[in-house]
Amino acid sequence: MKTLFYIILGVVLGSMAYATNDRIVAVVNDQIITLTELQARTQLAARAMGLGQVTPQQASALQRRTLGELVDEQLQAQYANTQGLTLTRAEFTDEKDAIISNLGQQTWSQLSAGLGTEADAKLRAEATWARIMAVSVRPRVQLGSGEIDQLIEEMSKTQNRTEKNLSLIFVPIEANSSPSNTVAVADRVMSIRSQVTADTATIGTFAELAKTHSTAPSAAQGGALGWMTSAEVPTSINAAINGLEAGAVSQPLRTPEGWLLVRVNEVRTGDAAMSLAPRTEYNLALLATTTPSDTKAQVAIGKQISNFTKANATLGAVQAAMANSSTLALYPRSSLLGWVPLTALQPDIAKLVQKTKPGSWSDTLVARGQINRFYVAETRQMMPPEVIALRKRVADNLTANRTELEARRFMRELRQRAFVDIRL
Repeated sequence: MKTLFYIILGVVLGSMAYATNDRIVAVVNDQIITLTELQARTQLAARAMGLGQVTPQQASALQRRTLGELVDEQLQAQYANTQGLTLTRAEFTDEKDAIISNLGQQTWSQLSAGLGTEADAKLRAEATWARIMAVSVRPRVQLGSGEIDQLIEEMSKTQNRTEKNLSLIFVPIEANSSPSNTVAVADRVMSIRSQVTADTATIGTFAELAKTHSTAPSAAQGGALGWMTSAEVPTSINAAINGLEAGAVSQPLRTPEGWLLVRVNEVRTGDAAMSLAPRTEYNLALLATTTPSDTKAQVAIGKQISNFTKANATLGAVQAAMANSSTLALYPRSSLLGWVPLTALQPDIAKLVQKTKPGSWSDTLVARGQINRFYVAETRQMMPPEVIALRKRVADNLTANRTELEARRFMRELRQRAFVDIRL
């Protein structure tokens, strides 16, 4: 009965639209999308992507993708309304002001010229989706630190670790899509693959087609996903790109939500397995001055330094002394070094620091034309920077992959529960 009501409503509204020289291109539950609205939003999308003159094929693809976005936006707005997530006027104004500030007023004016209403609608839709993501989608994503640690450990044991720089095109299939439409989408994906694998195709070709066809978050960046190891890539994609060389594009990969094409842009291999052993870092202060030329002066400065270190035996005292201009006048090469790994020190200095008890001064070292003493405040165990960077990258990639997957599932669920009639 509900479906019949929406169909009747669509017919009535369709008659009204035709009366104003417009027509309905989609019905989403009790909301309509008109051709005029679609054309304006497609023009806005082309501007946002920096597309100038578009080919008829590009225009058709961009319009098709924009219609899908408008349908999703309607579904998201309806969901937000039922969940109390709709933006207030003040919240929208704040969001808009922040975006304009980030873009710059001139860029915003060029983007929205003649399309102010559509630009505002797009901003509101994006802000609403961000709120839905935060409240209803991201909480579904589970990623434990133990899982990341296990992946890093497995990667660290691998000699000649391979990483691939990837780009992706995702073409969705509508929920409850008809067999003919499903076949049409598959044919379109094969056509896209033919274009990105042609003899003259480059990464730029793939990027342009990603901008006009892909609905993945990476579309704005030409589909670029960046560098990933096999552990960071979903299993299905790993299988699709296994054995592909740089510049190759995978066969179309079907998922429940749509089709994927993955390009391997570059491949690189690490030289050796990575060490996960933590390293010791030392919080150091350096008291140093130029070595005097005569022996008497050397003895005198040695006594002076000894008295200084006895008078400043705590970290607080050392920090205060180093901030005093008189200290720097006497010991102009002194400084607070902060946290330093042994590998960053000269071998003789590293050996001296290593045998110094935390909370005390080292013995005197005369080397490289200066007299040195090091205050070792404390030590700590830290993972190597390359491991920390890799761990963050792995966590970010896994989180992004799973969040995108959950977002697709969420939208698929909304579509399955809705009445959606595409008439384009």
